Amino acid sequence: LDYVTMQYGGSYTGTASSILWIADSASSVNVDHSTFQYSRYATIWTGPGSTSTISNSTINNTANNGSPTVDVTGGTTTLTGNTITNSYYYGIWITDASPTITANTIQNCGYGIYVTGSSSAPTISSNLITGNSSYGLLNVTSSVTITAENNWWGDASGPYNATTNPTGTGDTVGSYVDFDPWTTTDPTADTTPPSDVTLGTTRKDVWAQTITLNWTNPTDSDFDHVQIDRTDVTAGTTSTLSSAETGTSYSD
Repeated sequence: LDYVTMQYGGSYTGTASSILWIADSASSVNVDHSTFQYSRYATIWTGPGSTSTISNSTINNTANNGSPTVDVTGGTTTLTGNTITNSYYYGIWITDASPTITANTIQNCGYGIYVTGSSSAPTISSNLITGNSSYGLLNVTSSVTITAENNWWGDASGPYNATTNPTGTGDTVGSYVDFDPWTTTDPTADTTPPSDVTLGTTRKDVWAQTITLNWTNPTDSDFDHVQIDRTDVTAGTTSTLSSAETGTSYSD
């Protein structure tokens, strides 16, 4: 299923009432660049034996009846590059399954990821898990430790856990989860430098022995200031005249 949109489906209860129901290995399908939204029950349900890959898709706005947006029950489903958002309860629910969950945005749900079952062994890495009101990740099976390393939890301090990271201010992570190390750089941050200034006229006043530089600042939202350096070509030295010019001219 590529480049499809499915919405407003599903009934109040029942796994077969999802918008997309992948029952077992015999019905495994690959989904790419598609949109699934506004389901009454789980938006996508994958069952035991499923080896489906769901990638680069938008899955959101599950109704508030306790249903997950993506329900992985058994199998080894792969979820990668998806945007899973705005589920009143669960972004991803995992029951006795070993899905690979990488490079997804899981945001603005009650629980970002909820894991249950003694045989659950998901791979959870390189995801953006933020803004989930109760937990970013909750594992309710004490006999199993879930590995969820190298994820972005909404802050460089990492996820909040009362015991293992009480100073973290990112999404809350429950017990029985190995989340260290975590990503400390926001993958959505704009790391592109602002454009260069546009040079205008340069005026030299021989009587006052001054030079006035004029320029136009870029319109980039992350532009902050201009630094002005003077280089003595003969001496081979450079000195900073101003390190924080916010205007559009400077005289020296």
